[in-house]
Amino acid sequence: HGGLKKFETTSSGVTVTGGLTVSAQPSCLLTVPVSYTSSSSNLGDPISFTNTVTNVGFTVTRDASATGASGGNSTITVPSAGTYLISASIGGARNNSGSNHSSDKIILALNKGSSVFPSEEAFPTFLFSPDHFNCTFTLPLALGAGDALSVNLRHHNGSQGTINSGYFSVIKLY
Repeated sequence: HGGLKKFETTSSGVTVTGGLTVSAQPSCLLTVPVSYTSSSSNLGDPISFTNTVTNVGFTVTRDASATGASGGNSTITVPSAGTYLISASIGGARNNSGSNHSSDKIILALNKGSSVFPSEEAFPTFLFSPDHFNCTFTLPLALGAGDALSVNLRHHNGSQGTINSGYFSVIKLY
């Protein structure tokens, strides 16, 4: 630039003379779900997370119908259109005060607005049995600016489970 060296590749990498500006890709990570007992009575309610570990460019809020006591965030709203990598995981223990059907299946699903996105068939089922459970999914999805995302459990029968751990992550790929 103007006869001055600003950028040079070397055998060990790159040398930059002057300043370097890097634009961070939008990313958001919520961890530690609000502890609650998941049952057919709160089926489909957004899961709340108590810690916002990373939030670059997103809006995080708590949905009025979110699980557990007050506090935490349950919804991540994307800042711009693009392709995003969405990941979520929750785990816990079956609560023996429920009807305890050893074959109860549950789905950890992604909601965009108030409906499952992209469809319920995109998510694997997990057994809410015998004593502990762990549900995980990862999806790359095209989203529009302002799309609001949340995760929830679906398809309970009679069993109950206490949610103890997990995360919800959204990262813009491009």
